[in-house]
Amino acid sequence: MAGGGDFDQGARDRLRRMSVEAMTTAPSIAALTLPWETGPLAAIFGKPEVLPRPALDIEDVIDTASVRPLGPEPSETVPGDKKAFTAAWNKDSFRRDRLPERDRFNLVYQEWLQVILPWAGDGTVLGLMMSAAADQTEKLAVVTQTLGGKALSTLEKRLRQVKAFLAWALLASVMPFPMTEHACRMYLKKLVEEKAPASRIKGVLEMVGFLRHVVGLPVAENAGDSPWIRGVLRMAAANAKPTAKARPLTVGEVATLEAFVKRRVGALQDLYAAGCFLFLIYSRARFGDCKIISDAVFDIVTKNGELVGYIEVISWSHKMRRHFPSIPLVAPVQGATIGSWVESWRSIATDVGLPLERFQGGAKGPLLPLPSQGGWLESSCSTTEARAWLVQILQNAGHAEAPSLGAHSCKATCLSWAAKYGISKDTRTRLGNHNDRGSAECYGRDTLAAPLRDLEACILAIRTGSFLPDVSRSGYFPDMPDKSPSCEESTEPQGGIGSSDVEANKSFDPAELSLGAPADQSDLENDASAFEGFEPDAIEHPAPSPSFHGSNPAQDVALDGSSSSSMSSSSTDTEVESEPGPHLAALERPVWRDACQVWQHRQSRTVHLLPEADAESGSFVCGRVKSQAYFRATGHPIVDSLKCVQCDRGKTIRSTAQLVHVLDKRRRTG
Repeated sequence: MAGGGDFDQGARDRLRRMSVEAMTTAPSIAALTLPWETGPLAAIFGKPEVLPRPALDIEDVIDTASVRPLGPEPSETVPGDKKAFTAAWNKDSFRRDRLPERDRFNLVYQEWLQVILPWAGDGTVLGLMMSAAADQTEKLAVVTQTLGGKALSTLEKRLRQVKAFLAWALLASVMPFPMTEHACRMYLKKLVEEKAPASRIKGVLEMVGFLRHVVGLPVAENAGDSPWIRGVLRMAAANAKPTAKARPLTVGEVATLEAFVKRRVGALQDLYAAGCFLFLIYSRARFGDCKIISDAVFDIVTKNGELVGYIEVISWSHKMRRHFPSIPLVAPVQGATIGSWVESWRSIATDVGLPLERFQGGAKGPLLPLPSQGGWLESSCSTTEARAWLVQILQNAGHAEAPSLGAHSCKATCLSWAAKYGISKDTRTRLGNHNDRGSAECYGRDTLAAPLRDLEACILAIRTGSFLPDVSRSGYFPDMPDKSPSCEESTEPQGGIGSSDVEANKSFDPAELSLGAPADQSDLENDASAFEGFEPDAIEHPAPSPSFHGSNPAQDVALDGSSSSSMSSSSTDTEVESEPGPHLAALERPVWRDACQVWQHRQSRTVHLLPEADAESGSFVCGRVKSQAYFRATGHPIVDSLKCVQCDRGKTIRSTAQLVHVLDKRRRTG
């Protein structure tokens, strides 16, 4: 600062910047204007300015690029720092798949009871059993036993189909049962006129067979079988859209997931989820296969300074539960990059509050549960949410093609690699758990040993760069330019594929190899080097962030996921409506607590208690005020998971009127 009270140029600029920041960041407060300070009265009562107001000429001296908003310095965002799990949820107000599986079964059995009661009749075995049942509990037991063994998704899908048929019959004034060929034909005609997709048309015949052979409702023998109906089915099948198969993950995407887990940079929830997706990839499993697992086994040893072996769990939620209750899911610990990913994932699971050892001793649970308020819920993620989570993790890491992944991408990845590598069809069938479990499988005890060795040879070739599955056929094996694998797959067992005699046993199935642009040699070199260099010593291991413990399953919490993939093979996100109607039987009034009515929220489906003394005007036991958002739950299926916790624990008598009402009711009844 110069003498004589003058400021140098730098001081002036700093002073002006401070003035501008103060003016632009301070809250704007409107001045109070009195009546005599406006209009003609202002000229009479107004006071002249003693000194003229200074005018700030700042436009020519402010460098807007140098003015930074108040607060901490902006830091460069690392892809691993972005929390992918916060953008992966479906925030529907009511999600049936959020409920425990036991309650979901209970709900669907109650809704099937609503369908069966009005239409069973006395001419069927089911109708006679319903007539002989003493109360609703016994009737519900009959329905539960009749539908026993059927998968939950099957029961919900058939229930949607039956409800749609009953709603049409009500509007068209058609008697739905006994179901005749005429009623089935008229319903199909309506779907054809509406240009319904082939799946809905085919679903009508599936519904007819289910109602006749599984439920036992009165259905005519020729219902769903006529020349016209068969022609409609053929036309629908011919015009159906091609099946959209989920693409496998690229080697670069798998390498990104492995590096993400090994380096442990990011949110703990995302790190644990990435390890779960790697397990799905290397165990060739659907996400639904890991919704209920048990008996985690770590068969890991050290050879030549490297960890080798397998991690195995037992799946109880696979698609073939009707034939055998459980299947083993086995994944090798060595992946597409150097170093094992399993040990890092195992440590992350402990830090995040979900140790993999929790599945030992026969305990069952989901591999990837829903995160909630820093902890985890007991229910599993849905398939759609898991796909969105995987896509978001890869997008945060810079993979722009990640949104094209589907629900089956994890299962398809290693099986696609094996097909391109030349592993025999029988081996790939066993790797995909698609074998028929004949007598050889029954007495084999460990039929995955040899297929897993072939898969490990394929993964080793990818890790060393001698096999590039993401390029065209001509570039699969860049180190063998003079040898072209046979285009005919041998019918003899191809043992030892991927070992020292890999060149002699290589066989390909042209129908199962992907097409692509001819591979350029520079592309092959880049692809080969893209997943090398992940040395274990070079991986950073920062201190883990605080663990997430506990579980707080909030009722009425909105969980999102607006995205739905057409490539998803199955999803339980579609809600089965339970609104009663003329075509459905009303169940008995639910009994929760004495002297209380049961009301249900239209959106969240949470049920509350309303004391009968306050039925006209008042509030629920939990304190929420009754409004138009609630309706009285009379004849609706209700399970414990939908009950309001505060209402269940609260006091139902909180006023003199309620006490008088209860005493009067007891006096009359007693």
